[in-house]
Amino acid sequence: MVSANPEDNSDPAPDGRTRGYLLPRHSDAVIQCTPEQRQSKLSSVSKALIFLGDIARYKEQYNESGGRPKAGAETGPPARASGKNKKAPIPRARDYEKARQRYEQARALVPHEGNPSNQLAILSSYQSDTFNAIVHYYRAICVQQPYDGAAENMGKSLKKSLDFWIAKGKAKQQEATVPRLKIEVLKEQIIALHAYWGQYQGVEMVESESLQSSEELCKSSVSLFHDLIAGLLLQSEVMSKIVILGLGALWKHRMLRSPGAKRRPRSNPRVEAQISGHLLDVFRSLLEVGLQELADDPAGDTDDIAQKISATLRRMLPALRMVNKWLRTNYRFYASDEKKQTVEGVAEFWKVYTRFFTTLGQKFPIEQLTRLETPLEEDLDIRGFLPLTKLMVTENSGEGIDRAQVHPNEEQLMRIWDLIGDAKMLAQMKVCIPSLFLERSFYT
Repeated sequence: MVSANPEDNSDPAPDGRTRGYLLPRHSDAVIQCTPEQRQSKLSSVSKALIFLGDIARYKEQYNESGGRPKAGAETGPPARASGKNKKAPIPRARDYEKARQRYEQARALVPHEGNPSNQLAILSSYQSDTFNAIVHYYRAICVQQPYDGAAENMGKSLKKSLDFWIAKGKAKQQEATVPRLKIEVLKEQIIALHAYWGQYQGVEMVESESLQSSEELCKSSVSLFHDLIAGLLLQSEVMSKIVILGLGALWKHRMLRSPGAKRRPRSNPRVEAQISGHLLDVFRSLLEVGLQELADDPAGDTDDIAQKISATLRRMLPALRMVNKWLRTNYRFYASDEKKQTVEGVAEFWKVYTRFFTTLGQKFPIEQLTRLETPLEEDLDIRGFLPLTKLMVTENSGEGIDRAQVHPNEEQLMRIWDLIGDAKMLAQMKVCIPSLFLERSFYT
């Protein structure tokens, strides 16, 4: 019988030894270590988790039991039955959940390292999920310690996707009418767009035909993005990932040298303007749909302010927060002086921005909102991502706040509180923000 006292390890093991050999006795001693030592230990544990994830991945990849395909194959008929049981097994897809959990744990420990994200991208590529694979590759690149092979791996994946996109033809790309297929078309368009941008890395002159193709994709993808959001067809996670992809592409184009290059190339102004313009259109789509949602009143005359947040707006808030955080430190990309601006529609964007936040502040008075004092899901997910570094909430600012105990409605009110706070900070930047902001008493 095992003792009820966890510190009592005197019960004999099957071989006669005491159980003290299994786990060390509990100690109240606190081991002091410097921040550098702590980070080194976390990095070691992260590497161990990645190794464990690799082992789990290989075990699953070469497992032929239970209806899985032949070893090394991701799809196909089940491996032949062996032994006395000759009955063909039911086909079963491979399950990399154990490996994914290990990689996610490793990324949570060291969000500034790119290796875990690269491994997650590999898992997504096994399942032919190029969209999520590219998201993970950007996360493996846009960190303090990028993974060396991530840029090259992403380049190969993007080239393959672009070849498929071109071979598929524009006619078939516009045939989707079912919502699920429309979402897949949007993902394909976004990935093809990033593939075009990837070709321009370090290229001084861009072929006009390729640039025109990417410009057409910019317009069609944003239009579809807008329609899917307005139709309540796009999940919050997908919206956020499209924002992450755009921010990652701009950061990579400006900051990262091509694989094999000795120095970082100059940013191509035409391509940079196109990426910036695409981001601006994505941001504007979120604001325009948000304005439509704020015009409705789903709660009626209720006093519960959280009920005034429509289902569509709830899905949009995490992506809007990331957009607003990025604008706080990168507003000069969209300076209000059109003479100096290489991106079209900047002045109109700031007008839509002002209308949205003025309406938001009127419908959700700041004194009735919940102060953001704990990291939200998007804060934890985006840790280490350099385009948003030091902008999202990384730790509790209030004592004793447990996110698990925060009601989902309170989380949404926290997001709105944070959005309005960032909008006020942007309004104070008189050099780059139109004077229209300063005419609104809401911002004073």
